[in-house]
Amino acid sequence: MDRAPNLDELFGMIEKRPQTFLRNASLWELELFVNGFNFHSYAIGLADDTGYSAFVGDWLYERLGVVDRRGWQAAILDATGSEAEAFDKFFELWREYRAATAPGTPSSRS
Repeated sequence: MDRAPNLDELFGMIEKRPQTFLRNASLWELELFVNGFNFHSYAIGLADDTGYSAFVGDWLYERLGVVDRRGWQAAILDATGSEAEAFDKFFELWREYRAATAPGTPSSRS
């Protein structure tokens, strides 16, 4: 790869081999890693074109039916019951979000 990955690509790599990127396959470590990735991307002038902010904002809470917004990690963990299930669920929800917001899908048109 001759360029930095975007979040879609990065999430694909993390999902396949989480121990390459994180000490533990946990949502808390994933968030820290993504925050660092996003900060670096911003610092070098790369825009996030994946909609990550909208995903961990309103979309995820609405999709899970969460009213108490204690953090997206807590929302997924509450919906699954275990850290391992929550980690896997994150990637499932990400793919669902990207499919729902892909250009040309009825829900992505405003």
